[in-house]
Amino acid sequence: MTLSETPPGSRLSTRVPMVSALIAALVATAAVLVPVVASRSAGQQRAEEEARAQVDQSADLAREQVKGWIADRTSELECLASDPHFEQEVATAIALVDPEDREKVAGEQARRTEEEAGAAHARLEKEAGEAKARVLKRLKTFSDARKGCKRVLIAHKSSIIVISTKAADENGSLGGTLVSSALEAPEPVAHVAKNLEDQLGGPAVVACRSAASKFVVIAAFGMEEVIGPLNKLGSSLGRTGQLILTDGRGTPIAGPGGKAASKIAEYDPVTRAIKGQAGIVTTSPEDGPPVLAAYRPIQRGGMALVVQRQLDDITSAGVPVQWLALLGGIGLALLGAILIVFIGRRSLGGIGALSHLASRVSAGDLSERAPVTGDDEVSYIARAFNDVLARAQSGDGGSMVPEAPAANVPEPPPG
Repeated sequence: MTLSETPPGSRLSTRVPMVSALIAALVATAAVLVPVVASRSAGQQRAEEEARAQVDQSADLAREQVKGWIADRTSELECLASDPHFEQEVATAIALVDPEDREKVAGEQARRTEEEAGAAHARLEKEAGEAKARVLKRLKTFSDARKGCKRVLIAHKSSIIVISTKAADENGSLGGTLVSSALEAPEPVAHVAKNLEDQLGGPAVVACRSAASKFVVIAAFGMEEVIGPLNKLGSSLGRTGQLILTDGRGTPIAGPGGKAASKIAEYDPVTRAIKGQAGIVTTSPEDGPPVLAAYRPIQRGGMALVVQRQLDDITSAGVPVQWLALLGGIGLALLGAILIVFIGRRSLGGIGALSHLASRVSAGDLSERAPVTGDDEVSYIARAFNDVLARAQSGDGGSMVPEAPAANVPEPPPG
């Protein structure tokens, strides 16, 4: 008869080493988890710092792109307006529009005969018409050569449009603010307003005054040429990267549309930029997740610029490697624990069986045999133990009872 299971009396001897093995596995797991968790925390902090620097640098880059685009348009129009020949042509073309010129012509006509006055007036109208045609040709050449240029026009100091690449503009009124500010400013005026798209075809307007300050040259531009690269810049920040460009009233020129666009004017980073502030802040848009937003004012043009990225995108982008390391460490620790328990049960189970067999033999039972299940050291000992029991059993008929100690017999007295 062989032993089929470990008896209850020997469970303690197998359980203690197994518990020790499990404790060792847990300690190994903790040794793996602690540095991984610490690494994850440090990695997340680095990811947030890198994202902050990236958003901040992108905002600076976007601002420089817009400023550069406005400066290029301004420089081009200033070259046109400051050309003395062009200025003279415009002055001739608008001679009959300017009140002072009309009074001068009227005074000269009053000193002539009716026939002479009529001929002088006709000659002036002809010269003005020819000059206007030359000016208009020059304006169209300028407009056609500039991508995104919607129209170029000449406005008199009384804010009356007298020459324009859009015929429907002529004899209309542009409104006094833009013209008067251009006439009074020491340098070209750059103005960006979303509502100018309906009036002039583009939100960006550059105005340059003449040297004589009698007229203003105005060019209106759509901003697609600069908005495209700006949107790509926002997308480069990740799946939640976004760029917002507004005019001085907070009306979006680039960025979200629909319902979100109506709330941009109240968005904190936008209001800060409109006030002339620059910085970076963590904030939560209305009905939206928290974002990291860098805001910049664009003084020339009166615009506000915001570059932002959602915080959860920064988190998810910063931890995949740490999570993989964490899961890998846990898996390795658990695998080690399982192997320890498995090997321990096989090894310690045989030792427990031998312990039980020894107790049976000491009681005189030589019929039991130790189980032999492999070729390891425990199996070798069990096989040798079985051989000893077999020889002992064959020599005494199958039992071995310990001899009783001899009785104490008193020695006979001497003599």
